Amino acid sequence: AAFADSVATQFGLVLDEPIEYYVAPTVSEMARISGLDYSWDPNDGRAYVENRQVFVGTGREDYLHELAHALFGPLGTVHILDEGLATYLGGFGTRTFEEAAADTAARLRTRPELRFDDVLRGTAPDFETYYVTGAVLVKAALAQGGPDALRRFLTLARTPDRVYEGLSEVLGVSASEADSYWRQLVFFQE
Repeated sequence: AAFADSVATQFGLVLDEPIEYYVAPTVSEMARISGLDYSWDPNDGRAYVENRQVFVGTGREDYLHELAHALFGPLGTVHILDEGLATYLGGFGTRTFEEAAADTAARLRTRPELRFDDVLRGTAPDFETYYVTGAVLVKAALAQGGPDALRRFLTLARTPDRVYEGLSEVLGVSASEADSYWRQLVFFQE
């Protein structure tokens, strides 16, 4: 509740409907209580934003990533930024944004051939790199101009190609600078 109130205050969200939050001890049990006979992926949390429901399969109540999704609802933006906002505010699984970003930075140091555009279009070598990439862009937009700058960035970034428009207009970064800018943002998290 404190996290939800804090995020609502920071971003001017109106919390006029409850969010149902279900905690299960395992991913299999999470699947069962959400109406599935079994879990088909290892994801240990899931938000159904249209229904204002969060299901967690870690046995812990502090799965803030999925709660962030439920707070904002459908953003209508490119997937990487939807996940990036939830990762920046609520972490990656049971880990904080800072922990996930430090691990991503270490991996990027061993992958100099990986390009921002590859990650943007969903061909990152892992989910964490994808989510952290979105999160560092969200963080940069917030640092640039607070919630208003982030809203503008999210409004522009409806497709991967339009993310470059957001980078240019909100962050002052050209498409040719995107790779170095992205790496700089991630490495700064170490």
